[in-house]
Amino acid sequence: MSARELIAVARGDAQGDLLFTNGRVVNTFTGEVEETDVVVYGGRIAGLGEGYSARQTIDLHGAYLLPGLIDGHTHVESSLLWLGEYARAVVPHGTVAAASDLHEITNVCGLYGMEQAVLACGELPFDLYLMVASCVPATRTWRPPAPPWAPRRSSAPWP
Repeated sequence: MSARELIAVARGDAQGDLLFTNGRVVNTFTGEVEETDVVVYGGRIAGLGEGYSARQTIDLHGAYLLPGLIDGHTHVESSLLWLGEYARAVVPHGTVAAASDLHEITNVCGLYGMEQAVLACGELPFDLYLMVASCVPATRTWRPPAPPWAPRRSSAPWP
């Protein structure tokens, strides 16, 4: 999908892949609920409003549509759940991504732990965005005790 194709769908000059009709779109900026149609092309929302066409149409019969929510600061490991179970708990409630510094995992397992967390998200309907941990190591003199199963150095090439 090119930007040119997406714009053509947004302008109504080309057909979308999917058209949701008779939906109620939750506007998270204004807090309003707008009754409108939504056209999707290439997995992206191309436009809202009337007059769009698509290869497939789904009548929502007044059901709500709202964007996926992003938790802007969380410590996933503080939930005591690994990423798959964390996603299972939050995705049904609308959270599709989170930003985390993974400082607890990193203090215990180092880069290996961060790698495992990122790899665990690979097949999930959930995105994990990493921030630089502010407290790794936890103190100037403390070195994390690497668990016996963790390699001393990362095996994956990280940018």
